[in-house]
This record gives sequence, structure tokens and C-alpha cells, in this order.
Amino acid sequence: MEKRTILSYGKKIIDKYEVIKRSTTLKWQKANIR
Repeated sequence: MEKRTILSYGKKIIDKYEVIKRSTTLKWQKANIR
């Protein structure tokens, strides 16, 4: 049970990080194109 909670919590953090990384990369690319 505990292990499962930690795994799902870690996955949420990873998902959030991926979203932030993706949006940051897009912003950076757009700024670079200009």
C-alpha cells in the first residue's frame, strides 16, 4: 500500500515536470525563431 502511494505520487510529480518542460521548451523555441 505504502509503496503504491509513493509510486503514484512520484508519477504525478513526473507528469507535472513533463508538462512544465514541454511548455518551457515551446516558449524557448518560439523566442528562438524570432
